[in-house]
Amino acid sequence: VFEEQLEGKLDEIGKKDTVIFVNSYLLDITSIKAHDILAKIKGVKLSIGFDDEYRYRWTFNFAQHMHKILTFDPVTLEYLSQLGVDCSFCPHPLKEVQINHAKKVNDNYDVSFIGRVSPDKPMRYKLLKAVENEFPNSFIPGMHGQYVNLEIMHSAFQASKVNLNLTGISDFNFDHPLPFQQLRRGFKGRPFEIGACGGFCLSEL
Repeated sequence: VFEEQLEGKLDEIGKKDTVIFVNSYLLDITSIKAHDILAKIKGVKLSIGFDDEYRYRWTFNFAQHMHKILTFDPVTLEYLSQLGVDCSFCPHPLKEVQINHAKKVNDNYDVSFIGRVSPDKPMRYKLLKAVENEFPNSFIPGMHGQYVNLEIMHSAFQASKVNLNLTGISDFNFDHPLPFQQLRRGFKGRPFEIGACGGFCLSEL
């Protein structure tokens, strides 16, 4: 779908002096069609990568069409730089926090975790399941397939005794493992969001 949308806007995009790609991993870079579309965009192409540490090969293939790559992952920076890609490190952007700290609520939850919990992250699931069993008064919507908006997320940060940040609890299985994939340590903004909301953050990093 992303590929079709990009192709449909190709005439308009092709006239731009600068084209910025965000969340571009939705593009199937393995297809010849995708490469043809990217090659037809003549303006300066800039990519802002999210979670690059999980997609080294994809990022490199995509980067060959870009004039500049911004990544939040220091290992991706080192990898792409060694391969001759013009890549720079950039801290993860923070979502806007709008909470009146003068009206800080009492701690309603013992532990909270806002983030993705799925079968491809078994270590994260196992840990959070143990937390949920030990602290029934927890807020872990991802364990039950629930997504929350910014207002609920920021309120939970403020209303929890402990907010977990599990950036490194990820163990994807790769079809073509590379030696540095065990070094995945993306620079995430979650600890800063929690702090901005007046919450306490506990991280494994």
